Amino acid sequence: MSKQMNIVMNTQLSTPGPIKSKTYKQNIKVFFEPSKLFLAQITELYDDVWPTVTAIQYFREKVVDYCKTKNVKDNSALVEEFAKSKDKSNRPNLARFCILDTMEEIKLGIARNLLINLFAYYEAWEEEMLVVLKYSNKTKKSTIKPFQFPSNSKAKNYYKFLPSIQKHGCQDLIDAFYALYTNGNYSLLDNWLKYYRYFKELRNCIVHRGSQASIELMGAYNDIKTLIPKDLIVKELPTISVITVNDPISYTLRDVVWFSQILINLVITFDAELIKCDHADEYFCQEIANVYTKKKKLPNNDIDKTKLVRSLSGKAFFKKPTDEMKIYNLLIVNGVL
Repeated sequence: MSKQMNIVMNTQLSTPGPIKSKTYKQNIKVFFEPSKLFLAQITELYDDVWPTVTAIQYFREKVVDYCKTKNVKDNSALVEEFAKSKDKSNRPNLARFCILDTMEEIKLGIARNLLINLFAYYEAWEEEMLVVLKYSNKTKKSTIKPFQFPSNSKAKNYYKFLPSIQKHGCQDLIDAFYALYTNGNYSLLDNWLKYYRYFKELRNCIVHRGSQASIELMGAYNDIKTLIPKDLIVKELPTISVITVNDPISYTLRDVVWFSQILINLVITFDAELIKCDHADEYFCQEIANVYTKKKKLPNNDIDKTKLVRSLSGKAFFKKPTDEMKIYNLLIVNGVL
């Protein structure tokens, strides 16, 4: 190995992935751990997507150049040259992948897989949040999907659901943390969720209808067709064409990447609103209990109590509360301190 290669191998060119290293738990942008995991999963997805796109583009160029300089008669010659694995089952159709198909068609396949994964992660986040808030449990998960529908939906949606689980929220926790985590975008949830419904129906058409448009997709399109960028606080909108039932659906990798930001906005916004929910204080207290080493004597003055609360909040990867004394009393009442 060359000296230059040794230097590269011994240099940390990038930090480890947040899930592999478990550093996602240290993210203080959001309050609840399922939200922290979701944001890390998005990072993980794109750690796969963009290197894949880059590698494919480079590889396609190499195959095309090889075909230009060699007398390539069929795909088997390309396999012999480029698929040098001992795995005899690896017999890719490189002629189709690198020459016959366009790069846009290749990106469409990547977009399809990305879209399916995005929904899997978002719906898993929703299920885990309902468990954290004790609305369902690990063995019997809730059948409702309150964070997937706008307020005008006949299905149970966030607008109806959130008030029902915020009746007995802990005011001390809300006063100390809500303002720190809210992004002020609650009023945009309806528009974001309308786009959620559109992309969800797009996903359903891919999985269940061979990528042909459905009546449900047309209905979701009608709900978003008049929205403009400022209605969602975005710079641009995806390239969505008029929907005709049973026609092939249309979308691009850029569209799906755009949608992933909408999911991030939804999770961050809902995460803050869920601080107001009935069992959010129990979650907080448990997280503090996990990092607190009990001492024989508790602080006897407000300054030291404030320092203790700020220290414990930091160790549990919460933001520093705006009212430390309310949190101190909350931890005393719940037997954490």
